[in-house]
Amino acid sequence: MNGSGLAVNAALDFFGMSNVADKKVKNLSAGQQKKALLTKLLSCPSTIWFLDEPSINLDKDAKEKLHGLIANRVKEGGLVIMATHDEMFCDLGPIFDMGDF
Repeated sequence: MNGSGLAVNAALDFFGMSNVADKKVKNLSAGQQKKALLTKLLSCPSTIWFLDEPSINLDKDAKEKLHGLIANRVKEGGLVIMATHDEMFCDLGPIFDMGDF
């Protein structure tokens, strides 16, 4: 993440994590740890996002922010491949249901 300081700060602000930016991730709550991971995702440019249960341990506000981020990523031509049990995200694109196999 070298040279991405502005992006990191913006992502921390987005998820309301600026107040814990100087703390070790292992000392954060489970929800804060998840937000820290998502901050990394936002700070590094990538066309493809692979997400495994990204909404676990997030509060409602953070889930809504994540939903908006994913919707915008797809709208901008990015690809998001996500495994989730959270029905909140089922409206974002095609669904491949493993239960069908």
